Amino acid sequence: MRKILKKVSNLTLNNFLVVLFFNLSFLVANDVSISLGNLDTNNQTVDILYDFDSDVASFQFDVSGLSGLSYTGGDAVDSGINFITLGSNGTIVGYSYPISTIPSGSGTLLSLSYSGTTADEACLSMGLGTITDSSGNDYSVSSTGDCLCLINVDCNNVCGGTATADACGTCDSDSSNDVGDTDG
Repeated sequence: MRKILKKVSNLTLNNFLVVLFFNLSFLVANDVSISLGNLDTNNQTVDILYDFDSDVASFQFDVSGLSGLSYTGGDAVDSGINFITLGSNGTIVGYSYPISTIPSGSGTLLSLSYSGTTADEACLSMGLGTITDSSGNDYSVSSTGDCLCLINVDCNNVCGGTATADACGTCDSDSSNDVGDTDG
């Protein structure tokens, strides 16, 4: 009888440890990030880039500053994410049924085309969105909120700025400091 109780006790302890391990493993959030990249204002395209530590099954985020959005491909499409909606407010949602996942790694999540601009910058944010695994668990999103300038960038890297490099190589829009320039 003691042997049976000892086996049951060890089995129960082992089960408890396994359950505890799996429950605590969800507390260690996998890291995912998305960003804007490869802006081409002539062809009116921009990519949503990603870096995922684990497989991703769905996403929702916002892109502002662009209008008339459509998508032309990317790893989300190639991985079987077959329901992608682009809201008129810039909200982008992607998921699939049955569930498909985008494998961990990095690359181009979606390639977007746009027909117009509504601001000087295109910006990416999570808004009310999320990025999830195939069980619907939210990942910790480490970086978004970046913007790309859609208009001219001055010599100080200011979007829409007016500073220009003068004959002395000074980057500003102040002609008063050009006194004494001898470089021509």
